[in-house]
Amino acid sequence: MKKIIPFAIALSAFISGCNSAHVKEQSDGSLHGGIITIKGQSKVYAEVTINEGKIVDVTQVESVLNPEKTVAFEFSETENGTMLSVKNPFELPIKYHINMVDYSGNFHKTSSCPVMAGGGAFESWPHPIPQLVISNFRFLGENQAFTCTY
Repeated sequence: MKKIIPFAIALSAFISGCNSAHVKEQSDGSLHGGIITIKGQSKVYAEVTINEGKIVDVTQVESVLNPEKTVAFEFSETENGTMLSVKNPFELPIKYHINMVDYSGNFHKTSSCPVMAGGGAFESWPHPIPQLVISNFRFLGENQAFTCTY
């Protein structure tokens, strides 16, 4: 029985990971939107669906068809490491989680700063990163701290 439990947990995590490309808002409000994957030296666009003032869906799109609801990401390598540029078209600041994916496919949490309403943000790391996975998109409320966290 002791061997079955870890196997069941690992299998559940694997199945969840295979299904995680499109995540909906959970009832406790802890996870919002979808998952965006960005590989080195690329531009990615995330079209956001809002319902009752909350981000309820995020879909990675090939091009900007609806600029009023599309967040733009540009991921690039510099001589000093890796940089992510983000543009927010909304009237509220947005926040999300960023996981760095290393060359072995392992995920590593990293902090990210909120993206100002109608503005942009830059994130940088002093090393190469082959891929970023961005999830848990949400608007920040007026009384929420404007801090750089996971």
